[in-house]
Amino acid sequence: MENQTPVYELAADKAKHLYFSYDEHNVTFPHYHDSMEIVICVKGEFHARISGEEKTIRAGEIAVSDSYDVHSYKSGENSAVYVIVISRQFLVEFRNAHGKMTFPKFIQPMHGADEIIEFVSRAHKNNVWRNPSITLGFATYLIGLIENNCACTRPREKHNSRCVQILSYIDEHFSESISLASISAHFGYAPNYFSALFGKYVGMSLHDYINSVRISKSQTINNGALKITEVAAQCGFESLNTYYRALKKFGSIVKSSGD
Repeated sequence: MENQTPVYELAADKAKHLYFSYDEHNVTFPHYHDSMEIVICVKGEFHARISGEEKTIRAGEIAVSDSYDVHSYKSGENSAVYVIVISRQFLVEFRNAHGKMTFPKFIQPMHGADEIIEFVSRAHKNNVWRNPSITLGFATYLIGLIENNCACTRPREKHNSRCVQILSYIDEHFSESISLASISAHFGYAPNYFSALFGKYVGMSLHDYINSVRISKSQTINNGALKITEVAAQCGFESLNTYYRALKKFGSIVKSSGD
């Protein structure tokens, strides 16, 4: 996938937005949005982390990230998935029917998987996400197929509020000096506790996550008009060596991620 992956994916929350893709190699850094994201494994397997819980999802199984769940994915070799992001405007009937409940994070096994995969595959071939007249029908029918085979047994988490606040803070202050000591103090935690909390929800160290955000931002602003030293400085890197180390570690993954 070629899109950037910001911490908060604003594009995913556009009104009446439906994102629909077929990916043979899906890698995304932790992110969140108000929309529901459904990832259907059709071949091989992929590793999913949703709000601190990890599972390996295999062919015929589904991962569901609901509103403000912090989630990330990494596909294995020879794997393929459908990724569908459904904005809240298309979820009105589902919300009315289930209130504060939603689908489990991981649907294993997925009864009716063949029917769901056949429907999604046909819809993708027909480019339904490009036709505003039928996107609501597609989203509603897909949700209905999953409902027919899976009860809504998971209470919707109240915006994973603390984790969302932390990620939003990093997204807003990535160009500044952010240390474990400073950010843990800002949120009123002891450094060791903050580090454990962050690792649980995000699945990577604070240092690595901040650098991955900075690399993502650098790729957004680097349009050729600025020198590399200027780009690195604007994104919070203290030296070119630090920038290049982060670019080597995260650049290819950041480029390939996103909704």
